[in-house]
Amino acid sequence: MNFKPTNRYILLQCVESPTDTASMLVPEEFRTKPRHSQYKVLSTAPDCTITLHAGQSVVAENSMIEVVKIKDQEHTLVLENYILGIVDAE
Repeated sequence: MNFKPTNRYILLQCVESPTDTASMLVPEEFRTKPRHSQYKVLSTAPDCTITLHAGQSVVAENSMIEVVKIKDQEHTLVLENYILGIVDAE
């Protein structure tokens, strides 16, 4: 299934684990989560005001990430306002 974001949303893929206590034997709902994570851009809505390209790495606020499930596929989205920066590969 091909999913295309609209309304200034950006389709992402998580690059780093959003949990920093994954090695602990604690139920998921009690694990602390970092405030920000790194994501790979998969696609952007045509009306985004920031220029991002597929494959770029960005940092976004985890509390603003939206996961949409359609026919057993999850799509990770964030509004462009919650992209805090672009991570350049060195």
